[in-house]
Amino acid sequence: MKKIISTLLILSLLTTASAAQLQAASSTPTVSSTQAEETYSDWSLIAAARSDKLSPADCSRYYDDIAALVKSKSGVLHKTRSTEYSRVILALAAIERDPTNVGGYNLLEPLADFDFVVKQGLNGAVWALTALDSRIFDIPLMETKNQTTRARLIDYILSRQNDDGSFAGSSGSEVDYTAMTLQALANYTARADVAEAVENAVGYLSKAQNKDGGFSSRWGESSETTSQVIIALCTLGISPDDARFIKDRSLIDNLNSYKVSGGYAHNVGGKADGLATEQAELALCAAERLEAGKTALYDYSDLADSTPLGLSGKSADVNVPAKIGAVTFPDLYNGYTNSSISENALASDVLAIEALAARGIINGFDDGCFHPADNLTRAEFAAIIVRALGLPKTAKLTFTDVDPDSWAADYIAAAHSYKLINGVGGSSYDPDGTITREEAAAIAARAAKLCGLSTSRTSTQITKILSKHVDASLASDWAREPLAFCCDIGLIDELRPTEKITRAEAAAIIYKLLGTAKLR
Repeated sequence: MKKIISTLLILSLLTTASAAQLQAASSTPTVSSTQAEETYSDWSLIAAARSDKLSPADCSRYYDDIAALVKSKSGVLHKTRSTEYSRVILALAAIERDPTNVGGYNLLEPLADFDFVVKQGLNGAVWALTALDSRIFDIPLMETKNQTTRARLIDYILSRQNDDGSFAGSSGSEVDYTAMTLQALANYTARADVAEAVENAVGYLSKAQNKDGGFSSRWGESSETTSQVIIALCTLGISPDDARFIKDRSLIDNLNSYKVSGGYAHNVGGKADGLATEQAELALCAAERLEAGKTALYDYSDLADSTPLGLSGKSADVNVPAKIGAVTFPDLYNGYTNSSISENALASDVLAIEALAARGIINGFDDGCFHPADNLTRAEFAAIIVRALGLPKTAKLTFTDVDPDSWAADYIAAAHSYKLINGVGGSSYDPDGTITREEAAAIAARAAKLCGLSTSRTSTQITKILSKHVDASLASDWAREPLAFCCDIGLIDELRPTEKITRAEAAAIIYKLLGTAKLR
């Protein structure tokens, strides 16, 4: 059995790896377990976990050691390197441990500070995005900081692409940086600008490949560079044996040329090197997973509990209130992210939009934008609430003004069957009509009741809660109780009951509801 170790704060000791690799990894142990004979670093732990080679005892030892280390450092793994947090988050998530409560500290919080993340330039942004997407983690809201969002990370990364398609660190075109960047961008090729950037970067890597299957750099050829390219291609779903990457030898052939007794060497003819061996293990694991049709190396959605750990400090199946059996946690995927969502939305709303998009609860438009300030239609809100609760779409449509063949028909029928929505009179629903904030509050309260929350308030409580708002008198009589409920549990901060709700505001309400009901 291997010893479980963590590898923090030792970058200055690595003299043979490229600058990008030095920033991304470290290889001298600071935490060790005396209960085992060999060693796992953070990176090799990930490779072992993704290859199903770790025992529960291995995972527990690693977590206990990390928790002790984090606690001893008062939660500060490094003052300038965000990649220290990203790497540990990737390792903890790979063994299904919650990075939001490690020794009493939330390791996601440093990544919520955009200025801190990009102190390491491209490398910081790349690994932060990779870590956050490994289990679709919600980014903590840090109102006193320059808030990180996925859209900001992506835009920052794209700004660092060179004309030849490469991505660079401090200067110049670097294969290592390009490969690691592709690993982070792979989830977002639905964005046209990302898809173009990825295509150009893959083209650059193909052109940069030497006849022996490897790559040159200012430090010469190395196995780590080949490993990173293999991981990048596999993350994109491209085989290492793709014709674009077979010269006189293939990528795998080139990597095998570095294999020596005890692992992999940094240079051909060299001795076994810890970092080189770790990166080769990751590359081979990535290739094996692609060949087997499994999720990518850093896509952990295949784990037993595929809900993202750490949302509100708990996994979705812990302490869920009593609810009707139809309410389920939405399926996950790395979803829609576009910089347009930040144009007219608060930072907290942007985080809500990104989190719901990652669950397929909300979508953007055909133009690739979300339009957060636009109003929401009654059909759109019905669809969002049905997706948010994971309700089955099997009910019969009863509204005569809804086209049975329209995209929203099944959602409207489902929402009506669970008494989440009402019509506008007779047998009409007015699907294209806009929805007001008080109407949205009423639907949110009904959804909360389905989730097992107590939504009733006495007349005295209603009056007391609403009296804090100067526009309370504008609320319809039927909306006063649901508005009071939504205010009471923090779903809304302002009433503005008769105003039309925006897409961003609706996302924020639903996101907070899922958190209160412990469904996220």
